[in-house]
Amino acid sequence: MNKKLLKVGNEEIKLNPVTDFPLWVGSNMAEVFGEKTETKMSAGMHEIFKTEVTYDMFSDDILYILEGSVELEVDDKKEVFSSGDFAYMFNGTKVNLKVSDYVKLIFIAYPATWKD
Repeated sequence: MNKKLLKVGNEEIKLNPVTDFPLWVGSNMAEVFGEKTETKMSAGMHEIFKTEVTYDMFSDDILYILEGSVELEVDDKKEVFSSGDFAYMFNGTKVNLKVSDYVKLIFIAYPATWKD
């Protein structure tokens, strides 16, 4: 593996049902970079259907909304993020995520070990 430049082509990105991470069971995810590629950051695509979950952040995350919308609440501050919006969430933050219908997003997380 070339440790200076990695490429994952569009045809290689497959959204698969999440079965091994209880918080996201019922959603679809494709982790493009992360532990499998031995990168320090994780990145991928996540498709989330109607849900509301509260969780603690174990990484710094950037989200880019491709389709739909998501409401994020941190410390009693609520923001709705829609197609074309970016969100940044800090490690150690408690987040309430609410999807009223559907959202498809790109995530970037540091460190890549966020699932541990």
